[in-house]
Amino acid sequence: LNLSDDGLYAAHVNGKDLVVYTNPASENKEAQVARIKENGVKYLKFCPTLGSGKDNFENSERRFLSANDSRITVWQLEPLRIFAEIENLEPGALSIDFGSDGSEILVFHAWNTKLTVHSLDTGRSSVIKTPKAAHSLAYGYRPGTRQLAILLKPDTSDLLTIHEAQSYEVVGRTVLPTIDAQGLKWSPDGKWIAVWDVASGGTKVFIFTADGQLFRTYTGPSGVDDTFDLGVKQIEW
Repeated sequence: LNLSDDGLYAAHVNGKDLVVYTNPASENKEAQVARIKENGVKYLKFCPTLGSGKDNFENSERRFLSANDSRITVWQLEPLRIFAEIENLEPGALSIDFGSDGSEILVFHAWNTKLTVHSLDTGRSSVIKTPKAAHSLAYGYRPGTRQLAILLKPDTSDLLTIHEAQSYEVVGRTVLPTIDAQGLKWSPDGKWIAVWDVASGGTKVFIFTADGQLFRTYTGPSGVDDTFDLGVKQIEW
């Protein structure tokens, strides 16, 4: 079962039936049912609704994806119908999700060899090689302008790269002073990027400008015995 981030929709798959509920918390919830072409659905994802710009869809434009090892189907929600399909996927995808809005699909390939961004508006694809991880902490979209910041691992060093919205051209690239970077987060105003290192290396949080320049480093309070430094597991702005 998958729930949209605003709680207005829920979806699940029963065999080859895709069932989408509107207002699932209400006693008057409605259900729409559609047939899926193939079995083995592994991903059910709603498009993002938070933030500003193109990702604030009206209900008539809300989208949802279902995917298995070979096909991604993007659905229009009101009414429920197929909007687009991406076929002949490489096997073993680690993650499939929407990108900055409902018109972009992210596919993290097996072994983190590459990230492919499919544009439903243009039909074109962009490729970013050697993403460090396929989970949501390893990348993030800048609030407002929707530039992508992502951690890469092309060799022994971690990289932070900034990519322009839609075109995904590289506009910033920084070799990180980390042992094993665990994640990144944009500040809510989009001015800063925080990257934190593996907890076993002690407290290390690096603050970068929006174009990827190192601004400050936080290593915990001064005067504290490093023996008891358990490092950072997660951060919030």
